[in-house]
Amino acid sequence: MSATLVKRSQRSAHDRGVSAARRLRRAMDSPSWPAIVEAIAAVCTFLVALAGVEIARVGLQTWRDEMHGRARYDLARKILRCIYTIRDAIGWVRVEGMLPEEFTDRPNRDAEGPPLSWQDLAWAYDKRWRRLSEALRELDANLLEAETLDFDGELRAGVLALRDLVNELRRALSTYLRARRGEDVAEDKLRSAQDTIFEGALYADEDVFAKRLDDTVSILEAVLKQHLRRPAAPRFWWEQ
Repeated sequence: MSATLVKRSQRSAHDRGVSAARRLRRAMDSPSWPAIVEAIAAVCTFLVALAGVEIARVGLQTWRDEMHGRARYDLARKILRCIYTIRDAIGWVRVEGMLPEEFTDRPNRDAEGPPLSWQDLAWAYDKRWRRLSEALRELDANLLEAETLDFDGELRAGVLALRDLVNELRRALSTYLRARRGEDVAEDKLRSAQDTIFEGALYADEDVFAKRLDDTVSILEAVLKQHLRRPAAPRFWWEQ
């Protein structure tokens, strides 16, 4: 009995297969079959073209991001180098001792005069300040470029703090040189100026100016180093 059922089942499956083959044959012989094949081919062509467009878009976006990221990377590196140069130039201005070659080339200097007159000091500090001025000009040029790349706003607070320190040092030097020239300068004002000018501070317990400078440089470092990392690769539209 079971063998008979198996044979019937096999025969039924065979009949269904034959029937399906006949239907497929009739469909292929039908006048509409070429149209169906053409439609399928058109859909496949469209899908291939769509994939090509997406790959091209991602490739173009990758190239743009790479160029933009490279520009920001190079500019951030240049600005950070300017910041370090300004920091070092300020440090050189604040060195208390003067080398003879810093003032002996002053025009119209009297070789028989005092070994370090206020004019000698003014000449030497002016020479030291030139390095700082050059670094500040280079920073200004780079900040203009940063504005075109739209990340100058991130630097604004740190740069303003740095400029405030530079102006404070300039005012302190002016006060100190006026006192050395013989002008009447209040004692507390002169001491404050000397604490600002001279590295390590002469009268204060702590070199507050140096600490503020280090803090400002650290703030700018933190902002700029974010742009010294490679940008992430763009994602496909189905991953976004």
